[in-house]
Amino acid sequence: MAKKIRLPPGWEGKREITKETRKEAKLRAMLYYHFAKAIVDEMGRERGLQLIRNAMKGFATERGEDMKKAAMAMNLPIVLETLADDRVADIPKYTFPLRGHSGDVFCPFAEYWRSRGEEAMKLGVDGYCDIVDPWMAGAFIGPSYKIWKYGKNLNYGDEYCGEPIIIEEEEQ
Repeated sequence: MAKKIRLPPGWEGKREITKETRKEAKLRAMLYYHFAKAIVDEMGRERGLQLIRNAMKGFATERGEDMKKAAMAMNLPIVLETLADDRVADIPKYTFPLRGHSGDVFCPFAEYWRSRGEEAMKLGVDGYCDIVDPWMAGAFIGPSYKIWKYGKNLNYGDEYCGEPIIIEEEEQ
């Protein structure tokens, strides 16, 4: 179980935490974009995206497995809803509100990628969004889980990310 985090003096609640964690998330989005762009520029879109997806699958799988261990240690059910449980989720809830289309939606990754234009948005969706979330959930749930991609995505101007579309195994 993770250690309790002590906040530095002067942090006055979630507004400051939100601001600071969103800055960090923007840096992660920027790092991903520049790595992905360099890979695609060097290898071509098809080969480059395959390499990026393979790396992101490893990242997502490790996250899902770690969260599953945490859930099991607390005797929580291994179901999708548990991934959003603050005791299990590995992303700051103040950075990525988990309300979907029923309320506030903010993704600092999508915000950054949209600011960089269509190429960045496509690299974000094709190499990150449509890989990380479904593969993380798959590692958490196990082999019976069906891999999907987003039917709606903030990067494409939708109001939220959701409405998963199951994809065939050969597309994974």
